[in-house]
Amino acid sequence: MASQKALCFFLVLLLITVQGFAKRCKPSSITASVTKTGRVVGGLPEWDVVISNTCKCPQTDVVLNCVGFSAISAQADPKIFLIVGNLCLVNDGKPITEGEPVKFKVVVKEPPSFAKQRCRPSSITASITKNGRVVGGLPEWDVVISNTCVCPQTDVVLRCVGFSAIAAQVDPRILFIVGNECLVKGGKPIVQGQPVKFTIVAKQPPSQLKPGLSITECP
Repeated sequence: MASQKALCFFLVLLLITVQGFAKRCKPSSITASVTKTGRVVGGLPEWDVVISNTCKCPQTDVVLNCVGFSAISAQADPKIFLIVGNLCLVNDGKPITEGEPVKFKVVVKEPPSFAKQRCRPSSITASITKNGRVVGGLPEWDVVISNTCVCPQTDVVLRCVGFSAIAAQVDPRILFIVGNECLVKGGKPIVQGQPVKFTIVAKQPPSQLKPGLSITECP
């Protein structure tokens, strides 16, 4: 019976798609199971790991919070499951389609876990507001990035279309800009009630600043 017991978890994840942050699929549409196969390898049980997309839309650049998987990173093909700390990129960022799950096996005494979701993507908010000052003939704007969830969130990445044009104005330790993606606060925790703030000078503010990837740090 123990050999057939499945350990199923919903994943902490946000989906960054090539078309932007798609809202057609909910985070819970990506599911994972870690199930004992019944085989024993080197005295340790073997486990099947299956990551599925239950949404009808293919989903790309799927990143999971995979606490504990770094200890068995040598067992996973990085093209299928690239492990960096507690973050895992699935299928090399390529689409995961409904009915075509990503599968691999691990050998370990107890399987690592996929952490349960505690903070929604929408709990990271961002605003760009004109503050009334003029610098060099251009208006100044206040940028505020907040975490409205009670849990601190780390490795916060935002979709920041247009920010590359003003990258020189922003301390990269606060907002590190690569193309249309921005890492906030160097990946350090953003705590509720302690927003990240900075100012920019531009005729018009960048067109988009939306939540992307983050990791929940609640115990």
